[in-house]
Amino acid sequence: MPDWEVLGAGSAGPGKSTILLFDANGQIYTEHKRCEDKHHPHYHAWGQSRGWALHLRRTRPMLEETLARAHRAFPRMDSGAHWNEQKTTWTFSSGYKYQFGHCKDPQDWSIYIGNEYTRIFFDELVQFDEEQYDQIGTRLRTTDPVLKHMLGIRSATNPLVTRTSADTFAVKNPHWVRDRFVKPAPQGRVRFKKRIRRQDGTIAYRTFIYLPATLYDNPDPEFVNEPMDGVVNVMQPGELEEAGVGWLATRKVRLIHALVRRRVQLEASNPWRAEWGLPINQEDQAGTLLTFSIATLQGLRKMGARVTAAEADAYITAWSAVGRLLGVDSSLLPSSEEEATLLALRIGKRQVRATPEGRQLTALLLNSVQTLFPVPGYAASLSHFFLQETVFGKDVAAALELPRANWTKWLVKGRAAQKQMALRLLPWVPGARRRRSWVARQFAQRMILHKRPDANTPFEVPPAFRKRWGLHADR
Repeated sequence: MPDWEVLGAGSAGPGKSTILLFDANGQIYTEHKRCEDKHHPHYHAWGQSRGWALHLRRTRPMLEETLARAHRAFPRMDSGAHWNEQKTTWTFSSGYKYQFGHCKDPQDWSIYIGNEYTRIFFDELVQFDEEQYDQIGTRLRTTDPVLKHMLGIRSATNPLVTRTSADTFAVKNPHWVRDRFVKPAPQGRVRFKKRIRRQDGTIAYRTFIYLPATLYDNPDPEFVNEPMDGVVNVMQPGELEEAGVGWLATRKVRLIHALVRRRVQLEASNPWRAEWGLPINQEDQAGTLLTFSIATLQGLRKMGARVTAAEADAYITAWSAVGRLLGVDSSLLPSSEEEATLLALRIGKRQVRATPEGRQLTALLLNSVQTLFPVPGYAASLSHFFLQETVFGKDVAAALELPRANWTKWLVKGRAAQKQMALRLLPWVPGARRRRSWVARQFAQRMILHKRPDANTPFEVPPAFRKRWGLHADR
């Protein structure tokens, strides 16, 4: 983009920090080609580039994740690139510098005043003071005949980012980013022009633009896989006790709900309407819990698993305990399978409808399932099998707009019948339990090692469970 200033803002997930890190690639590539091609009209020797990118976070520890990503990527981009720990700077073969820095104290902008940068990046801009942004921005300059046409300041931020107790900095005006970039055009993607006077008295115009980012811009499978982590945490014996991993995970979710609820209600650019009720309200939370409790029991029974009434009631009660930690009213926490079924039907009649967000999450889920069952269409057929009739009613599959099931629907039905028969015969066939246990371990093993693009596993299985189930996290 040709704009002098660009702000990308939005919730976690769309990949803002990654885009920021690699935004300088255009300059890096250009400088490499200038060295490589001796017939380039603006050729310069290797190591002579005047290109210099500056990537900033408010404090040094906040840079760790970005630095780790840079250390993995930059040597692959250029085998001649080298790192200077003292200057926290990568230097590429062309001589192009990529510096990482911070501005913990209000006047730390003065550290950068003596340099000339061709690209400046502010990660989590809301954590900086406006003075820091403006003063460092004055160093965006060069006389290089090529790079002077590629200058720009690029910033990213999540409006929900807040200070923690460990932070030792303050922001003079926490609303300056919103006032400067968002208020002029809350929906974003509108280019504005501002008039500036140069030191020599001449007039110039600089453009700026705000680009809101959403999960749609960069779908992340972790948003689908992360609930698996939570289920394992809360279902471990004793971990719902105070300070247990289940207790901590649940309280964290409750805090996130409170922050989002508050943020949504205070959003001036897109006001929350009173007739919509309360965001993330009691009914919303109760319905979500039912997808982990009664809906799971229904799925197990569809596969032929035998779950006694006592076991079902105990499972429902366990999830009601999670609900109490989340702050759900006791009147919405069932104590039996029968109560849970009636509550699910009532909520389903009121709430089940098509939404863009539901379709997006469904697409992510189908992609995850498809990696485990690499037969075209199998994931969609499997989803139809479980969602044709649910505890929330018969309209769930239609609301999610699942792709039409292909021939694999017969494969799914055949596998379901096979499983049901196998479970009925399990007690009577010698060695059947042992073989079925082996199959279950293989499936769980694939789930653990199902890699995301960043090479992290989608969710963590506690060591005690891995040992009991005979699983390995690294092979």
